[in-house]
Amino acid sequence: MLPEKLVIQAFGPYVEKQEIDFSDISSHHLFLIQGETGSGKTMLLDAITFALFGKSSGGQRESMEAMRSRFASDDIHTFVEFIFSLKGKRYRFVRKVEVKTKRNKEKVWKSSVDAGEIVNGEFLPFFENPKLKNVEEKAEELIGLRYEQFVQVMVLPQGKFEQFLTSKSEEKQEILKTLFQMEHWENINAWLVEYIKQEKQKLDDLQGKQQIYLETLKEESIEQAKATMDSLKTELEEKKKELIKQNKKVACLEKELVEQKQRNEDEQAFETCRKELDTLQEKQGAINAQKEKLAHYKKLQGIFPYYHAYDTAAKQYEKRMQQTQLAYEKLKKIQEESSLEKERKQQVESLQKHEEICRKTYQSLQEDMVLLKEIEILNKTWEEHQKQQKEILEKEENVSRRLEDTLRKKDAMQKDIQILKQELQSKEDIDNRHRKLEQAKILDEEKQSINIALEKEIQNQQMQEEKRKSYELEVETADAKHEKVYQQYLQTAALQLSKDLEEGKPCPVCGSLHHPSYAHVSHMYVDLQELKTYKEKLEQAKEQYQKQKDLLKEINLSIQTKKQRCIQIDKEILQLLEKPFTKEEFETTQNNLQIMQKKEKQWQNLLVDEQNIQNEIQRLYVLKSEYQNKSITYKEENSAYSATLKQKTSQLHSQDSMEVIKKHYQQTEQKQKQYEKEIEMLQKQIEEVKLQEAAVKENYAHAQEEEKKAKEEKKQAEDRFVKQCFTYGVEKEEIVEIPEENILLKMEESIQSYEQNVVEVSARKEMLEARLQKMESKDVPALEEESEQARNGLKQLQEDTAKQRSQWELYRATLKKAEDTQRLIEVQMPKFLKKQHFVKAMRGDNGVGIERYVLGVLLQTILQYANQLLRQVHDGRYQLYRSDEAIGRVRKSGLELGIYDSYSMGQRSVVSLSGGEKFLVSLALSLATSFVVQSKNGGMQLDAMFIDEGFGTLDEHSIADALHILQTMTKRKGMVGIISHVEILKENIADGIEVCKTRKGSTIRFRKA
Repeated sequence: MLPEKLVIQAFGPYVEKQEIDFSDISSHHLFLIQGETGSGKTMLLDAITFALFGKSSGGQRESMEAMRSRFASDDIHTFVEFIFSLKGKRYRFVRKVEVKTKRNKEKVWKSSVDAGEIVNGEFLPFFENPKLKNVEEKAEELIGLRYEQFVQVMVLPQGKFEQFLTSKSEEKQEILKTLFQMEHWENINAWLVEYIKQEKQKLDDLQGKQQIYLETLKEESIEQAKATMDSLKTELEEKKKELIKQNKKVACLEKELVEQKQRNEDEQAFETCRKELDTLQEKQGAINAQKEKLAHYKKLQGIFPYYHAYDTAAKQYEKRMQQTQLAYEKLKKIQEESSLEKERKQQVESLQKHEEICRKTYQSLQEDMVLLKEIEILNKTWEEHQKQQKEILEKEENVSRRLEDTLRKKDAMQKDIQILKQELQSKEDIDNRHRKLEQAKILDEEKQSINIALEKEIQNQQMQEEKRKSYELEVETADAKHEKVYQQYLQTAALQLSKDLEEGKPCPVCGSLHHPSYAHVSHMYVDLQELKTYKEKLEQAKEQYQKQKDLLKEINLSIQTKKQRCIQIDKEILQLLEKPFTKEEFETTQNNLQIMQKKEKQWQNLLVDEQNIQNEIQRLYVLKSEYQNKSITYKEENSAYSATLKQKTSQLHSQDSMEVIKKHYQQTEQKQKQYEKEIEMLQKQIEEVKLQEAAVKENYAHAQEEEKKAKEEKKQAEDRFVKQCFTYGVEKEEIVEIPEENILLKMEESIQSYEQNVVEVSARKEMLEARLQKMESKDVPALEEESEQARNGLKQLQEDTAKQRSQWELYRATLKKAEDTQRLIEVQMPKFLKKQHFVKAMRGDNGVGIERYVLGVLLQTILQYANQLLRQVHDGRYQLYRSDEAIGRVRKSGLELGIYDSYSMGQRSVVSLSGGEKFLVSLALSLATSFVVQSKNGGMQLDAMFIDEGFGTLDEHSIADALHILQTMTKRKGMVGIISHVEILKENIADGIEVCKTRKGSTIRFRKA
């Protein structure tokens, strides 16, 4: 990736638009970015990382407020554009932030991003609606590096240059994992750990189940459980035999008890039959008498049909006679009403004459009513027009008065407008002054908040300084203890060897197989583990002390930054107001501005009112003209209504008032309706009487004929009945006393039922007597007691047997599960141990894990390239090497770095290097890291690098060595940019970018040789 162009605006200290064309300096390979402290050199690197990833290069300015220029007004939006070429293609990334202020003066940040390819000078965006995440992912995809890798490989920011060199093994591991994307090794290890954890859990579950099964069986082993199960099975078989024997005994007793109870019931039934038979024999005389009567009645049964026919004919004749008498009475009554017909006809003729007279009067009154209604409507219309004409005249006068008042108001308002216009001429000066005071107030409030925070940080600084002294004392104490224990360990080193000596095995010092005299342990004996414990405590104390020092540095830097910002705010206020800011002046100016705003609003309202008054005047002129036209129209219409009214009045038949005519009209209408109703009613009565008389006559004739027929039928039935009585030799009166046929049937059924009962009871008595003679009588309560005892014994045996069977079946099922589980454990355990050993080896529990091994190989490759560069520094005095020594109790070895010093022919710690030496070694290590990362990321090629770190700590000779290294790197990178304010670099690097710091913001200019 080769940068081509960077454009920034309102970003950091850069207010106005600044543009860097890297093509002007790419041919020189090594260039310098120089400027005063705080001028914004690092912000150029922040702009590149911000355009690509939305973050600063050092990760210290993450918020938009921290990266946006404080000098820029809200109407100037923040803009960053970065164009670069990669693999023959050109790409453009843009980020823009707009600031909007709400009514409550709260600021809202609106961000937008875009990214795309430049083809033939035309920008082709990657996304239709780009999101922040889309752009960042696209940058990673194109460059092949994530943000963390990018700032470690291409942009070497402040504060992180020496981090990789001096960091501990664990920290180096995290850095290398980030750079070389080692997540897949972590994922593999995590998956393996989770897998073996699941396998272990499965095995533990099986062993837990096995233990639960044995605890359920209350046995210590499966063999004991098998023996117990055989014993339970034998006991169960014995119980089954006892149960069969008891079942037979209960069955015999229950059978005997049932038979004895049946005999007792038979005895009771025999006694009941005997008593019932005696009762039946007592009724025998009455039954014989009933038989004789029944025989006599059956003999006379042939006369019954003739008797019933005669009785029915007599009743029918009586009924017909009653109907004939009733018809005769109705005929007599209707003939009396028919005699009044002539009188009703005369009444109808009289009513028709009166109705004709009333109808003619009604028509005349109806015509007058129509005319009166028309006259009434005309009167109302004429009165309404008179009223409207009067209202129009009043409105016309009212409009004339309002028109005069409005004209006077217009003149007065025009005078007020001129006065306010003259007063508002000074508003612009007050407004400008107030705007500057507002800006100064914001700066003053910022200063006050900074001062408050500054006081808190100074208090925190004092407190943290006390902590630092405490941690320093802890380091000294831990160091003294470690040194003391270390000396004791050296004095008792022989004891360390004697602990592990065994007879027959060679001594690691002399090689002897016999060890006759061992070193004796004294009370001052110290083993290696105890020494390591004190070493860890010392390292922890040093780490705490170093963290406290770093924290104090951050606090001091923050305090210094806040103090400089307060001084800068005072300068900005003086530049803005040309004098210090005071609240009194601000409030006075604000009050004056409010007064002017009120007057301006009043002036605008007067202009609106003036226009409204002018519109009102025009409207009033139009209204006045309309009212005059309407008044003339109403006058003409009233004359026409008066003439029509006179004509209608002359056409009336009666000169009475409307009320009188209306009342007479209603009375006539009611009389006519009454006459019509009476005529209709009389005519209806005449017709109804005629129809009723004809119907009654017909009914009476029919009744007489039916009576005659019924009389003949009665005579014939009586003759037949008398003839039959004579044949059977009985009198007519005797037939009446004979019961009806259904009563005779009941008598016969009663006799048959009696005879049947006698036969059945006699047979049942004989049967019961025979059964009683065959069976011996026994004591039923004694049998019941004996049977109950046998059933209880059987029930207890059944419960005991079921309980024992259930226990045996549960025991057998549990034992089977335990045996199955044991077989499964024996199969799974060897497999699990092999897998566990493999996972521990991969994780590095007993040594170096796969991830740290791979990282060690990569680190060794980095060190090879770094040592090639270090050969050009200080005559090749220093070389980096990788140490395999484990630190503390944590088994993480293989990533510690050390320095081999060819002058002293010995090894030394990297922290023992001076500031300049440390910078040169860190520079070589960082450049080597950048080269290896590129080669390991799919052959990715970064054609540029930016270095923002520590040249101020170097002497002239070291700077020359550093430049020699960088010149070497330009052959691989193509472009290397150095950010520094050191003057000697300016003398050695011909071309570059110079950042100029001013009160209104920083600017950029190119420096040529």
